[in-house]
Amino acid sequence: MKRDVQEDENEEDSLLLPLPQQEMPLPDINKAIGFDLDAYTKVREVDLGDELVTIWRQGEPPEVQDLSVDSYFITQNDQAFKIKTNKETGMVSSFANFEDTRGPLSLSITECKRIASQFLYKLYPDANRYFYIDEVISDTENHKVAFHFTLIYEGIPFGLAYLSVNETTGNINSFFGPDLDPLTLSQLQTLPAISPEQARKRFISAFELELLWDISYKENSDEYYELVYKQSSRRISYIDAQTGEIIWAKLH
Repeated sequence: MKRDVQEDENEEDSLLLPLPQQEMPLPDINKAIGFDLDAYTKVREVDLGDELVTIWRQGEPPEVQDLSVDSYFITQNDQAFKIKTNKETGMVSSFANFEDTRGPLSLSITECKRIASQFLYKLYPDANRYFYIDEVISDTENHKVAFHFTLIYEGIPFGLAYLSVNETTGNINSFFGPDLDPLTLSQLQTLPAISPEQARKRFISAFELELLWDISYKENSDEYYELVYKQSSRRISYIDAQTGEIIWAKLH
């Protein structure tokens, strides 16, 4: 596996790249991922509350070789197609194709990027408002090109996504979408009600220290106790930017 060399050698690896412009829209999600409903049999279904995972397979599942963990995962995943959808909208939120599929194509990274972008536009019509390419990896051993995305809205990062393209078939091989649906972002308030300085003052005012005896060590010496100040067990997780409320960490 190797890191892709950016098309423009002057661009730094850390630069987030925008999506290419939308071209001809994909006609069908199933076609884009190489999934033919008539060719697959649904072997099981898992209800996750708001989402539904369906597992499909062509032909018979592999035989169980033994009771090991490796054998279990092979039985569950080998030649399987796993699709997770939102139960309310029916929208694909993630999927993985575990089939070892080879085709006649030899797509370039640029061609794979175009396919990946059009897939995102099919799921999210305004994908170029949120998705920025963070990393491109050419996996020549497995004949795929993987894309890592950072999602940003109004200058604020809010999630990550992953997508891979089979360079021999042109199909999307796997997709793991963001936890937060970009379509809901327009309903969110993106301007903080308190400034960073106000948040810093809130943090300092609530920061708690405890005076404790702590065991210390020195090389070639016995352990000894020293008096120290440590942050108390009541720790601050973050400051709510809208209300200024201090959110305390949950104690485990």
